[in-house]
Amino acid sequence: MARIDVSTNKFSALVKKEIWREENWCRKDVTLTVDKSEQIGLVVYLDSGKYIPLTETKMAAWDSATDKMAILIDERVETEAAVVAADIELAVMYRGMAILSKAAVSTSSDTPVTTSLEAMYAVFEANEMEFADNLTNKTVSKV
Repeated sequence: MARIDVSTNKFSALVKKEIWREENWCRKDVTLTVDKSEQIGLVVYLDSGKYIPLTETKMAAWDSATDKMAILIDERVETEAAVVAADIELAVMYRGMAILSKAAVSTSSDTPVTTSLEAMYAVFEANEMEFADNLTNKTVSKV
């Protein structure tokens, strides 16, 4: 089912281009464990049926064959997480084709990913999610 999508400044700063946006091709709703400090652009991964913020420890032990990663794109995280601070259903971007801004992507505030950032970006790029810092003519023509 098609939908009308209205985006905020934070969403627009993160997602530059997305294929079949009206069909939610790149997105899905998932259960996230969040707290009051989470925001759009947070990198999360699947752990025991729920998505949680990506940490440096998890990225260092990343197994691309089994581990699933996504980027939080739902504006409701900034309002609902402030109220419930628990498990909530929110939208994430988990596949491409999409172009995103590296500057708007963040990781866990408790233990942020710092040494494994390029490996983290490589996981997304393997799923057809490119970053604005890496744009080429080939990338732009794909979306």
